[in-house]
Formats: sequence, C-alpha cells, structure tokens
Amino acid sequence: MKRLFAAILTVLFGVSMSLAQNPKDSVVSIYNNWGLGDNAKYEILSAEYEISNGDTVCISANRQMVLLSLVDTLQNGDLIFRCNPSVKDRIVDKTGMAESYKSIVEKTDTIPIELQTDFYGSVKDIYNIDDVLEQLKSSGMVDAVLEVQLNKYKQEHPEATEKDLAKMSQMLNSVRNMLVSKELVYKDMEPVLSLFELNGVAMVSGMEYKGNLKKSIIVAPNIQIDAEVTSKVEICSFDNSDLAALANVVVDTKYDEKQLISVAADLAEKAGANSQILENISVPVVTDRWYYWIELESGTRYMTKYYNECVMNGVVRQKVISVELQ
Repeated sequence: MKRLFAAILTVLFGVSMSLAQNPKDSVVSIYNNWGLGDNAKYEILSAEYEISNGDTVCISANRQMVLLSLVDTLQNGDLIFRCNPSVKDRIVDKTGMAESYKSIVEKTDTIPIELQTDFYGSVKDIYNIDDVLEQLKSSGMVDAVLEVQLNKYKQEHPEATEKDLAKMSQMLNSVRNMLVSKELVYKDMEPVLSLFELNGVAMVSGMEYKGNLKKSIIVAPNIQIDAEVTSKVEICSFDNSDLAALANVVVDTKYDEKQLISVAADLAEKAGANSQILENISVPVVTDRWYYWIELESGTRYMTKYYNECVMNGVVRQKVISVELQ
C-alpha cells in the first residue's frame, strides 16, 4: 500500500542522529508524500450520543470505508485528491429513519468529493463544491432529514397539538438551506479532513503551539465560532526493536464563551423557550480534541481519534470518531 504521509526528523543544531538516541531534541515535519495515481483506504467509525438524566442514548453510529486518490495536479503546484466514501455498515440507527430513506443516505454518502490541497497536502478548498451541492439538492436528502426530525418530534411530544406541529414544521423549513451548504459539507468531511490537517506543519517535541481560527460545535454545525487551538507533539520510542517510534500529536480547541452563550440562546429560542429560560441559560461546556498517531519510520499516519462533547443545560452531546488506515 502506498504511504499517505511522510515525516522528516530533523535534529536540532544540525546534528544527525537517530530518534531512539535523543527523541527530545527533534522536530517533526509532516508533509504530503503522494504520487499521481496513488491511493489509500481508510475505515471511519463514528458515533453520536445524547446523555440526559443518567440515560445514554446512541443517536446514530456508522462504519464506512473511504478511498483517497491523488487524481490531478494544477499548474500552481496544488494537488487534487478524490475522496470516495462508501457506507459499509450502519452499526446503530436511532434516528427513526425509515428504510426508504436509507437509500438516500447511502446515495449522498457516495458522492465523490475532490479536495484541493497545496504542495504539502494542506487542504485549501473543496474543488468540486458546486457539483457536490447540486447532487445533494437533487438527492432528496433535505426532505428526508426534515421529515425524520418532524416524526421524531411527534414521538417525543405525543401531546403536541396541530398548532405545535405546524410551528415545528415551519422552524425546520427555516433551516432548509443550511442543510445544503458548503459549511455543512466541510463538517461532514471532518474525519477525512483530519488526515490532511497537520500537513506542512513542523513542531518541536514537547513544545506547545497556539493559533486562532473559526470552528463549529456539534450542536450547531452551520455556525462558525472563534476558537483558540493548542497543539503539542510528543515522541514515543520503544526498546523493543519490533515497535517503530511514534509521534503523538494532541490538538485541543477552546471556544469563545460569549459566542457559545449566543449560540445556546439562539437554539433555545428556536426550540420555543420562553424569556425566563433564555435569561438563565448556562454557558455550554465544549470539549474538542483530536489525537493523531504518526509512525515516524514510514511516515504513516495510521490512526486518528476525535472526541467532541457539548454540555448545555444538563444535556450532554458527544461525538466520537476513529479513523484507521486499512
């Protein structure tokens, strides 16, 4: 199998020595190492949970295979990667989605997505975003999702009146355009994008790096919030010669509290909360962390794990993603 990523170990002070001899005095530089036509297959496991009053409910979970291929290079040196996701097995389905809708989900899951990256493999954009959005609009996915959510509301609120149902239907229709947006496509591609996220980055083992950007949270994937991102890499070496040295990179995200309050209030208001409830909304507690494991001898990033948790007014929403090289 072609190797997706390569890592160069450059020892400080320009002295060349093995990682096992002096793992602390090293820089890990991660860059793309693909050739035209190369490909690699990944398995992605993802699950979402809701925890309330001590009860944990799996909202959804699935396993899918993703084939990444380098299909083109542009004149400016940028690379075009094609991502072909394919649903292998829907482990759990707690969404209330009828069998007839599952074919729609599988159809949207298999829409080819092309990523444009720089020379190092750092993603710049979704190259065929217009085509992807057009296919999503014509797939019937939006109507299916809105109907699923309305049916779920009916099941959870059997006492709801016709007026209540009409209000909920109107609210769901108000977010119709959000379900087919560039931002949401990026959010859905998060596990795949994680494979490219560190490309072009050089980090000294043991040092902490901070940066600022905008990211979405699990309960509001279409809203971008200011966030501070902290990264740290540690080199792990083993005495056993059968085990290669590994780089463990941990990336933590801290969100702007004022913007989190604003998002929480907006979600509560759309859900029909009264003014008294809105005044007493607590600050959501959001934990967002990626773990990356990179095999330094071969440069293979063979596993990533993602943990996202949002606690708002006592209700916990969790998302866990695991990506493994096959």
